[in-house]
Amino acid sequence: MEYFTQDVSRSVEDDCYLLTKETEEEDAEGVCSGDFAAPVVQSLVVRRKDLVAVTNDDAAVTTVTKPKPPLIILPHGGPHGACVAGWAGSVAFLASLGYVVAYVNYRGSTGYGEKSLQSLIDTKGGGPGVRDVADCVAVAKRCVNDGLCDPEKICVVGGSHGGFLGGHLVGQINVENRGVDFKCAVLRNPVTDIASMVFATDIPDWCFVETVGIGEYTDDPQVETLRLMREKSPIAHVKNVAATKKPVLMLIGAADLRVPPTNGLRYAAALKQHGGVCDVRVFPEDSHGLVRPRTEFESFVIIAKFLRNALE
Repeated sequence: MEYFTQDVSRSVEDDCYLLTKETEEEDAEGVCSGDFAAPVVQSLVVRRKDLVAVTNDDAAVTTVTKPKPPLIILPHGGPHGACVAGWAGSVAFLASLGYVVAYVNYRGSTGYGEKSLQSLIDTKGGGPGVRDVADCVAVAKRCVNDGLCDPEKICVVGGSHGGFLGGHLVGQINVENRGVDFKCAVLRNPVTDIASMVFATDIPDWCFVETVGIGEYTDDPQVETLRLMREKSPIAHVKNVAATKKPVLMLIGAADLRVPPTNGLRYAAALKQHGGVCDVRVFPEDSHGLVRPRTEFESFVIIAKFLRNALE
């Protein structure tokens, strides 16, 4: 295995992305942006060394023709968490199967400063479901532009808020308009409908922070607030997922108090109602993290089979 980082943006402003390795290097030298700034959108790319398409001969550099591998965009949950350069069994497993895995730190991730963190929940910029989605798309485009993957075989795997992003990436028409077509999604205990989640979750304040702002918190949300929450949720785009026949794999812990199981089940039901494809696996004894040994083992097998079939 090998891994390396990509600095995809140094600005909290929209669309200021470094979409090629050359642009990143120029920017780091101060050619593009003047004073050097730390990244606020970054990805950690993990892949098998034997998938690299160039070998070095003593006489010359010989290009070896190999099919480019599929790309998995893997955003962390939270959204205020982070992907770190440490051991992650799920990432290593997916990379070992031959996928290029881009572990995404989008705006709002921890470790990049307060301004970057707050930029995600600033509703003036669209907030979650808009700015973090755009960051994930930019990471995918960067991987394509750098020649790391097959542009026709891009998918997303995510849990919790990462699953929220996964639902948006396969559902939003705006994503395809940006030039990236996510073929399928694996969603682990995903947030799919914030409006219904707010009444059952153990963190109802989160629902307000990520949609209308912490100052709007109340234990009696009004109809307009619930409408805004639903509009910012992946379920608002479920018809688009069904129309494009993009398969979705839903993995749910029945004992989850953070994102109630009904959130994912209702999304699956809505997707099937509109003619979409959704496989569901419920783990009766597991909760939000899906970390019980048997759950992890079964999840790995199920995900591997799903991705192989979806990306053939």
